[in-house]
Amino acid sequence: MSAPPAKNNRAFKMLLPLPLAMNVALFVLSNSPTLPIETPFLHFDKLAHFGAYFVLCGLWILALSWKHPPLRVSRLLGLALLLTIGYGMLDEIHQLFVPNRFGSLADLLADALGALAAAGLLHRFAPEQLFPALANDHRTPGKS
Repeated sequence: MSAPPAKNNRAFKMLLPLPLAMNVALFVLSNSPTLPIETPFLHFDKLAHFGAYFVLCGLWILALSWKHPPLRVSRLLGLALLLTIGYGMLDEIHQLFVPNRFGSLADLLADALGALAAAGLLHRFAPEQLFPALANDHRTPGKS
């Protein structure tokens, strides 16, 4: 008896460039000695970090949600958080070597909070059409 053919990873391969492109965009911004905009209010940079890493984590979750064979939800979310927060750590270290920039634990905390918020919200409210692995987890009858 042969195993059923595995689904291909076409959607995963098409979605994987999204978080990778976001990583490149964040690297380009971090590599610049000055930011392209003026900060409109105090601690705007923390809000920007939160938002950017919220999006980055969401993109990792989106891509990983289409992986076949599917990852367990805990593994999917853990991997997305590891990739996102790990990149945030590398980015802060990278900024130590960029003129007029510095690494900041407060920025890393904002990155991590953005990633955690994305993971939590998507785990709870993910639309089944976009996030099949997450949607199946919290819509299974009998699960709390």
